[in-house]
Amino acid sequence: MECTNSVVKRNIVFKSQFCGIRLGSLDWHDSRTIQVFGYSDGLYNLKDRRTYIRLSAPSASPFNDIWRNVNIPSIEVKVVDKDAFLTNSICQIYNDPHVITYDGKYYEYMNVGEFVIYRNDIGPYWVTLPIGTEIRFEMARRLISLISIKPSVYDIQTAKGLCGVPSKWKDSSDDFTHRDDGPISNDQLFADSWRISPYMINEQLFAEHPLFERGKQDGYSIVVVDTTESNTHIGRFCACKDQASSTDSVDDFYTLHCNLTESTEQCSESAGTSDGTVHYASCSQPIRKKRSLRFAYERRRRSVDENDDNVDFDSLTYDEDVNDTEIEPPKTFRNGWTADKAYQTCYDSIKNAVPENVYNKYVDVPVNSYVKSCVSDIELTGDTTFLQDTINAMITFIMTELVKTEKLYLTRQGSGTLLEYVTGFLCPNQCSSHGECKSGVCTCDREFIGEDCSYNISVPPSDTSLPFSGLCKLRSRTCRSTNILGDFLSNTVWCKIQYFQV
Repeated sequence: MECTNSVVKRNIVFKSQFCGIRLGSLDWHDSRTIQVFGYSDGLYNLKDRRTYIRLSAPSASPFNDIWRNVNIPSIEVKVVDKDAFLTNSICQIYNDPHVITYDGKYYEYMNVGEFVIYRNDIGPYWVTLPIGTEIRFEMARRLISLISIKPSVYDIQTAKGLCGVPSKWKDSSDDFTHRDDGPISNDQLFADSWRISPYMINEQLFAEHPLFERGKQDGYSIVVVDTTESNTHIGRFCACKDQASSTDSVDDFYTLHCNLTESTEQCSESAGTSDGTVHYASCSQPIRKKRSLRFAYERRRRSVDENDDNVDFDSLTYDEDVNDTEIEPPKTFRNGWTADKAYQTCYDSIKNAVPENVYNKYVDVPVNSYVKSCVSDIELTGDTTFLQDTINAMITFIMTELVKTEKLYLTRQGSGTLLEYVTGFLCPNQCSSHGECKSGVCTCDREFIGEDCSYNISVPPSDTSLPFSGLCKLRSRTCRSTNILGDFLSNTVWCKIQYFQV
């Protein structure tokens, strides 16, 4: 199946309660209606797409041989691109306190707790996103330095949380939409409303056994599919399993794929053509009789071979006064920094990180917000520790937009596409001079690893420890193995463990 930017390439899908249209021998003269929907490909299309519905009446037995020579005219369908409404619409939360909403509003929030960043109630889609929404995480110094959310057309005026509400025309007036009170002007009260309190057990994720929805299956499992029967917002969409070309016989394309809950489907790109413009992938969603868009979380029974390779888990806890503590960071520049020096350093570093002429035709980058947050970080820390993380957040913004621009896939630049050429300048930290940048991803030299090739594989793990200081209780598992916590840069690590029992 053809796959571009992790989305299956199709033109249209059908809304149906069953796969196909049934013509009976007694009601063949009645009208039949097919609901057709434009397929959301997640790209800013160069132009509207045109496709055709071609119908046939294949002869399956002598009893319906009458249909053999029936010709039904093709139906032209024009698919208008709505993804372009979300051009330059990305929410980013980076370096902890800095937030840029979908519609470009910047604010800072430093309170402690568990919060809802993104929620879409039409599904509900909280974590798994079959509607084409993209969520990316980046790590730095063992911390999540960036969460970046690119909304889909199904999020317009429906998604909520710390990221605000995406709109067609980048209207930021409703970005601070309070959980209960609707749009307000105070960013701190707005963010406070999306904190998950100890009483919201259905929303807590950082607990040993998140509730969400408890299923009946054995084993720890997260089941993601649809509750069509119980949720009136969700429909059922069908698409041809394979799409016919204008010269193919339609009789060979009669298999339908009818388990889509939205008019889009994501996939993983696995291989490409020689010019890198087309990727093919296996795209499948398991079909179950009973499916749920929520989560089922169950305890796994002990296996027959007594394998206890599981993760020792401590629930996330806070001090009792965490919700009453107001954090007031120091607001004075130190270590020789001044407001002017910090601004100039941030502005020059951010502007010089990526050649502006590489992306400015296609992406409108909120440079001022990145500079403002950079100055705030220097004021807080007295150094430039977070500067590279801010630059990486900007690069992620640029990359996310470029890969959604269809024109870049179709335009040639040298031996590859324009997309490959442009994204060749967008690797984190330019691969630290220890690797090659291709399509925004570093291929590191042999001795280096990491997203930006900044770590040498000879560096041993650091900050290592054993869960519960090494104590293992036989009542819970066999204690034949243990997990080792720490900062592991390489996937291949040799270690020695001395086992003894008390």
